[in-house]
Amino acid sequence: MKPVKGFVTISRWIMRLALLLFFVLNYGETVLDLNFNEMGFYLSSLFFLFGVLLFVGGFLKEASLTVTSGLVLSILVLYQIIVTYPGAMTESLASKLLLFSVTLYFFASGNNKI
Repeated sequence: MKPVKGFVTISRWIMRLALLLFFVLNYGETVLDLNFNEMGFYLSSLFFLFGVLLFVGGFLKEASLTVTSGLVLSILVLYQIIVTYPGAMTESLASKLLLFSVTLYFFASGNNKI
């Protein structure tokens, strides 16, 4: 069976939207608390900001915003994986690896169109 290339564009937009929703739902409340004394506030702010920028980057001709956002988000997720590594495969670790793979995809591919 041949791949259906018509779904590539829509799948990219679904990934962008899913990332945006994930970052807003998981980090939005921490960002709105404005607790400048917590390191979590700054990490959440970076996730939130670059999640929005990755989504916005999809509307631009140039891929630099998408690539930069994908890079920063990949580094942040990798940092989270390293800092919170439980020593075994857990559901949380698997979720972070999935998130890492999607952010790495946008870093590697940018806004490529087929």
